[in-house]
Amino acid sequence: SLKEAWLRVLYQSEVPQFDRLSVFWLDHFSVGYDAYEHPHAFGRHLQFVRDWKDKSFPELLYASLSDPSTIVYLNNNISDRNTPNENLAREFFELFALGEGNYSENDIREFARLLTGRSFNLAGEKYQFMNERAIKSNAKIFGKRYNKAESLVRSLKDHPDYGHFIIQK
Repeated sequence: SLKEAWLRVLYQSEVPQFDRLSVFWLDHFSVGYDAYEHPHAFGRHLQFVRDWKDKSFPELLYASLSDPSTIVYLNNNISDRNTPNENLAREFFELFALGEGNYSENDIREFARLLTGRSFNLAGEKYQFMNERAIKSNAKIFGKRYNKAESLVRSLKDHPDYGHFIIQK
């Protein structure tokens, strides 16, 4: 099982503090395995949280937006240009990047528009960008215009609550 494999790696690790930090990232980028039936996607999620050693925090944040388990768990796979789903945008700001209340409802709506098209390929249980579902216009978030999620994530380092949130956690 995935749980047994994870625990085996933790117990047999030559550098256990790295694996303990992976558990921190597993909690930080949490998804509910039991909420859906996509074990391969969850296996990829475990690899994502274990693959932090050569990445910066902004790189991890951006990678979370392409993580198939995160996309399914937060319903971005049903988001499209006509009905952008706000779950991923809200949780990204609140739980992953900035902390509760450090964004506006409009920032969430606009970010949700930027995240349309980020979906899930059921056959391979992998991330898939669906161009036909994406909104192709600029989004105004935190008073600036963005046309890509990557640009927004890179600019978060300038947000006044960015560093405080992860340090407190």
